[in-house]
Amino acid sequence: MKGPLANSDNRPMDFEPLPIQAVALSQQHFDQAVAISDRVVSEPRQWQTYLNALALFGFQAWFAEQAPDLALAWRHCSLFQPPYANLIEVAYGLRVNDVKLCLISTGGAIDALVKLPRAVVDLANFRAHLYIVVRVLEEQGQVQVLSFLRHDQWLAHQQANPLHAEPDWSYRVPVQWFDQNLHRLLLQFQCMEDAVQHTDKSTEVPSWAELQQDLTERLAQAESVETPLWQLLTWEEGAQLLTAPALVDWLYEVQTGQRSLVLEPEPAESLLQPVLNAGAWLRNELDELNQSLGWLLLPPLAELRGADSTKLHPSEHPSTVQPVVEDLELIRKQLGREGTAIPTDARCVYKALTLDDQSLGLYAMTWLLRDEAGQPVEWVLLLVLKYLAPSSPHCTVAVTVKDQTALLVEHRLTPEGDRNSIFAQVVGSWDETFQVTLTAETGETLSLPPFTFSRSELA
Repeated sequence: MKGPLANSDNRPMDFEPLPIQAVALSQQHFDQAVAISDRVVSEPRQWQTYLNALALFGFQAWFAEQAPDLALAWRHCSLFQPPYANLIEVAYGLRVNDVKLCLISTGGAIDALVKLPRAVVDLANFRAHLYIVVRVLEEQGQVQVLSFLRHDQWLAHQQANPLHAEPDWSYRVPVQWFDQNLHRLLLQFQCMEDAVQHTDKSTEVPSWAELQQDLTERLAQAESVETPLWQLLTWEEGAQLLTAPALVDWLYEVQTGQRSLVLEPEPAESLLQPVLNAGAWLRNELDELNQSLGWLLLPPLAELRGADSTKLHPSEHPSTVQPVVEDLELIRKQLGREGTAIPTDARCVYKALTLDDQSLGLYAMTWLLRDEAGQPVEWVLLLVLKYLAPSSPHCTVAVTVKDQTALLVEHRLTPEGDRNSIFAQVVGSWDETFQVTLTAETGETLSLPPFTFSRSELA
């Protein structure tokens, strides 16, 4: 910050209010906001997303001016994830160190009540530590940061004067609950170390595939596939959908015309093709569709050691396979030194990827965990992502792994690191699905086919 947060009477939390100053927006900001809003469905949602994007750009400029010693992490903001920007009408997913931020944008005059989506306060996946109200003055080309509310203060208010959610899955929050002293907002970033602890009780929910079928039928009966979800689902069903990334992606593809609405009951996997069935790898199988998409199934590790790759893969070009085989053996040795032992009967698929003009290689390995009697009880998915051209300029790439309810792993491959690869490992029960997404620092994303393992593959 520019100076110490103190005043003449030495009360550390009692400041003269920081004047609300307008931050100017550029034409580039407006163009970017239009591009972001074009990715969501229906005009009302596009307008709110447009305001959210302008609020983000204005807040970035304001924050850089007021707190130049701190970094605002914005690349994982929900605005750059169209399937979620299409459903939750605020900008969440911002961070300053460990402090999570959510921006609530409004145009023009401030009403007595602030609309706050229920998802960002009631669901741990989207919850923030700070909710910040930002006013967008579009005609003047300006943005103003107005006030903020801490999540723990929200909980205190809710206990004293509970608010009931509206039918559209939002709360109407009294503007008086928000603190207009922006000095205190800036102080949160200096002294707030993950102050809000989120604890959620797990609840039994039906299979999301069952919800997908129900939603398919309701969308077919609705006036449009763009009908707001709150008109079709209960909040409990909506919460289940929002925390299932594969289902959110499916809905977005239906609403944007990328996928037809299938009315006949079908297995969830058929609606999410292609699927990478790790169980089939153990039977030395990889379906033709995934082969056509560039996935390569490698032999068991025991066969790779000292083997001639030209004999292992007579149908592949040796110059393509040889580096992959050599890399896999180096990866196995490196992970072994770091304490991750890979059994010799593990199977691996490989694919070369391009993300933001970056050449990447992804190895996905699987093996079984067994009980004392030697019976398989769970399966392991190990992902290794590496730069393919070490001498070329690189950008940071984030790897996230989610199951049907939550984010499980998030790692970053950075050019500043002392190695050109990272790994992520998860353990799954039978029929559990993992969604893997790669995100470049520019915001460009690549979602891989879901990884699954059917117990029937062990028969």
